[in-house]
Amino acid sequence: QQRHHWPPDEFRVIELHHMKLGHFLAYNCLGNAAMHAALYPLALARTRITAQPGRLEYSGFAHCLRSVLAHEGLRGLYAGAWTRAAHVINAALVGVTYETVRASAEPLPAPARGAVAGGCAALASQALLVPADVVTQHIMLLPMARLSPVAATVAMAPGAGWLGQAGAVIRWIRRRHGLAGFYKGGLWSLVLFLPNSAAMWSAYSAYCDWLYRWLDSPPRLAVQLTAAPLAGATAGLLTNPIDVLRLRVMLQADRGAGARDALRRLWAEEGPAWLAKGLSARLAQSALFSFLFVLYYEPAKRLALKDEFKGALL
Repeated sequence: QQRHHWPPDEFRVIELHHMKLGHFLAYNCLGNAAMHAALYPLALARTRITAQPGRLEYSGFAHCLRSVLAHEGLRGLYAGAWTRAAHVINAALVGVTYETVRASAEPLPAPARGAVAGGCAALASQALLVPADVVTQHIMLLPMARLSPVAATVAMAPGAGWLGQAGAVIRWIRRRHGLAGFYKGGLWSLVLFLPNSAAMWSAYSAYCDWLYRWLDSPPRLAVQLTAAPLAGATAGLLTNPIDVLRLRVMLQADRGAGARDALRRLWAEEGPAWLAKGLSARLAQSALFSFLFVLYYEPAKRLALKDEFKGALL
């Protein structure tokens, strides 16, 4: 059955059964690689600001980016970027999971479908992403020797460049924490990414519907590109404290240290202000991430449309 008739005031969404799957996966992975390359410096700044106690090295988001560029060069802004290649591979899994679950939840309203599908997509992605993020975040902190438990080990490691750094960090984690070290903070990643993804996709659907009705049927992509950063900032604001705690748990050097230890340290260093630590960087990163994600994701879906649906959905 071809489901491509909508009420005139309903925002039309391209779903998995409308697309050629192979084309969708290829376009999705290419777009994801470009997006992560563009956003990586923001992720690096976010990690460094969150990891430091108080304002030990950086006074804010812009200061961090300027300092890294001045002292470490353009290469410094992309420290550890290659270890995040898992995010590109993961894009295919996330896209298919999201679209499949969203289609299966069709009786629900659009925001609820987005929340359920976004949560399931985040859950499916974490097995691959948590180890990549643990290694990447340690590499990001190497120039901050006072805060990096791995810095001395990597400095003595043979070989230069990103491959030598990544290998030294992986060996340090394995010796210090065993295989479980690559999933350090994994529970908190789930606690973060499940509600963050659910909130982002739910808000995105709600903003799209609202903008489409309020602006009286404007162009589809204009609605989506306006809704995306609003949804990203909404999700980022709601989940910032979880992200701060997750990152601190991942970076702890002690084998037995957990969320309680990280929380005690955060409270001692910042007081209640830790809840908003790095918030400006997270809002900027989340809004821009959502904007760039939709900028490639929605056109990828349109390019992958089956011929029989092009008249109804373009």
